[in-house]
Amino acid sequence: MRELPEGTVRAVLERGRRTATPLGRLGDGELRYLALALTLLTGPGVLEMDRIAEVPDAMQGLTLLADGLDRGLDGRQLGELLRLATDIAADGHIRVVGAVGERSAGEARRTSGVTVVDLGG
Repeated sequence: MRELPEGTVRAVLERGRRTATPLGRLGDGELRYLALALTLLTGPGVLEMDRIAEVPDAMQGLTLLADGLDRGLDGRQLGELLRLATDIAADGHIRVVGAVGERSAGEARRTSGVTVVDLGG
């Protein structure tokens, strides 16, 4: 985050020693990757979500649905996102359901903790 002279802030992506990039200049794939990763890292304890009164808070969960999970991502990004999802989902408070294209199904199958359901004929 960078504070601007008028008191507003701008979100930026810093990559090592390179110049920071305002998020508004990122491509669709990078924004998608960032949004999914931040949702996973934030989790149900911070995000606003409807609570089910009959279920104790310790058992409340968040399900992240991502149609086209791999859209705009390269293989490395998809792999990292899948590994993050399995790490975060391991405690049971967040579930991830995503649809991927044929070219990404292999990467998903190679990721420990990911279950792939082939809906093709």
